[in-house]
Amino acid sequence: MRAKVFTTRRAAVAVGAIVVAGAFVVVGRLERRHEQDAMLNGIASVRAAIGPSLAKPGPDDYILLNPGRTCLLWAVGARTYALELCIDGQGRVVEAVDRQWTQPHFYSIIEEPNVARLRISPALFALLVARVEHRYG
Repeated sequence: MRAKVFTTRRAAVAVGAIVVAGAFVVVGRLERRHEQDAMLNGIASVRAAIGPSLAKPGPDDYILLNPGRTCLLWAVGARTYALELCIDGQGRVVEAVDRQWTQPHFYSIIEEPNVARLRISPALFALLVARVEHRYG
């Protein structure tokens, strides 16, 4: 009889451990999704702050980053590098920075580029970089 109680107790502990582990997985996935949404919404807000056209008035500078990221920077008022959008080689907007305020706000999905909602044609991006280069010759 004692062996039966021990086995029942073991089974209950095992089931409890599986339930707890499953709860951790669910909570982890929800937290990950929440973080992704916050980053994607931030990237979208920076894109919206730039305005309807990336080309008008156009970026003021650019940065080439490794691995395969290019960032364009726009001025807002006296802040030369107020807004920044970065794309990867496939045109996915994977990072954005809003420096309009006292504290800059950084948004990044570099580790998970497949969740990107915004895309910019690499050809348009290259054209904008070329315009910046031409301006500063």
